[in-house]
Amino acid sequence: MLYAVDYHPVSDSQVLAWENGSEPRLITLISGKEPSTHIFSPPAKRKKVISSSMSVADFLSQLGSGDTIYTELGGQNDKFCIAAFRQNAKLFRLPTWFIHDEQKRQRQEGKTGEAVESPVSIICRFARDNPQLFYPFREVEDMAVLEVRLLSRMYWTVQRKIRIATANRLRHIQQDLELLGGLKGSPIASEAINRVLETLPAGEEVELDFDTKGGVAVTFYKSLEQRLKAMLEARLEEMPLYQRVFAPVRGCGPGIAGYIIASLMDIRRFPTLPKLRAFAGYHLQSVNDGWQAPRRQKGQRANWNPVLKQAIYYFTSVIDKQPADNPWKQRLQSRYLVEIGKLLETNRQAGKEIPADMTADQFLAYVAEERVKATAAGTIPKLPEPYKGIPAIARKRAMRWLGQEFLKYVWTEWRQLEGLT
Repeated sequence: MLYAVDYHPVSDSQVLAWENGSEPRLITLISGKEPSTHIFSPPAKRKKVISSSMSVADFLSQLGSGDTIYTELGGQNDKFCIAAFRQNAKLFRLPTWFIHDEQKRQRQEGKTGEAVESPVSIICRFARDNPQLFYPFREVEDMAVLEVRLLSRMYWTVQRKIRIATANRLRHIQQDLELLGGLKGSPIASEAINRVLETLPAGEEVELDFDTKGGVAVTFYKSLEQRLKAMLEARLEEMPLYQRVFAPVRGCGPGIAGYIIASLMDIRRFPTLPKLRAFAGYHLQSVNDGWQAPRRQKGQRANWNPVLKQAIYYFTSVIDKQPADNPWKQRLQSRYLVEIGKLLETNRQAGKEIPADMTADQFLAYVAEERVKATAAGTIPKLPEPYKGIPAIARKRAMRWLGQEFLKYVWTEWRQLEGLT
């Protein structure tokens, strides 16, 4: 049996099933618990009973070596793909952009609403008419990437949504207690929160040796996060992709590399570099007859991957703190000087009093001198109006440029590893 699957973990999924020469029929997979990644039942005990509506687990348990799955390369179907592959079904995946481009083409032709072909219908049609567009699931490379995706997601959840979010919420409670003042019992509650916060690091790094005085919960958060990080690092060390593309880059550790690999999944999803940069949010948007970096807007959905965008930002932030002999740090510093020169020229053209012969190096020397004077006087350094904001804006632009260059490096090296031009 052949299946086209549009899987969604939190809502009903659509499947079109057919045999060679037969018309596809629709199957609805009822949402519920996500599929477990173990083998559901031995092949000898399977009884194939495909109904028009069934659970995801029931559907997966009936798959076998004679079945072929066509689905999306990307999205949220990681566990579904792992479970289907472990059922010995053949698995072929279509890059998401094929589906999006086809729907965009149909809308440009004037189709709207339900007249636009659904993702499962597009997958089915391409599987029947253009099966060469699909990539076969590779047991070693693709399974490793899916495992990294799951480990990165768990690590992100424990770090961001449990530990850091817990610390932030405890601080908010503490601030509210201080605002209310001398309520009975508030000093005791505030002291208890302090004891917990002392053992919850505010940053992202977690030390292996930690103090247990914060209690069982704090000990659990930190130890679990450390274990997940170690598991992620161990899995990445076994991947040729990590060793070839990410490990040689000083400043790109397993955490950042894991987030990037987990977000991209397969570089074949991005036939061009601009598509990859747009997916990472490192492209430009047309705004008021000009161009600017994309920003989140109220009421609009961001059309980039926020985890990938943040991972690239982390990389540029780490590089900014690297020693001067780091090649990526040197590239960042060179671009920083370029951006300063551009801002100085822009301010000159705006009529601000800036010497015509002032270079970027001279400007940085002037900034350093002003900071020394302010430190000696015990005041906060402030630049004159013509120079105000230039260092910060130039640094921000240079870091964004470096992010674009790093994406170019990843796209080029990963494609070479895959044997693509």
